Amino acid sequence: MNSSKLFITCKEATLFSIKREEKSLPFSERIKLFLHLIICEFCRLFDRQHKFLSLQIKNLHSHDTLTDLDKDHMHHLIESAANQN
Repeated sequence: MNSSKLFITCKEATLFSIKREEKSLPFSERIKLFLHLIICEFCRLFDRQHKFLSLQIKNLHSHDTLTDLDKDHMHHLIESAANQN
């Protein structure tokens, strides 16, 4: 990629968006991504969806657990389904 090029392609914007979530982008790449996202609604949508999915994946390892009542209810549903077969 030519580093003096101000406007980037959608492919480059997608890569910059992903790279930004993984690590810090250099200033020049942040500016190029910002300018592209102003112009391209599809890349803005991708950027929002990618941020959302990244956040969901990070939160996937939360420590929320089912209550004992929920566990018993699920166990009962599984046993009922197994007995019907």
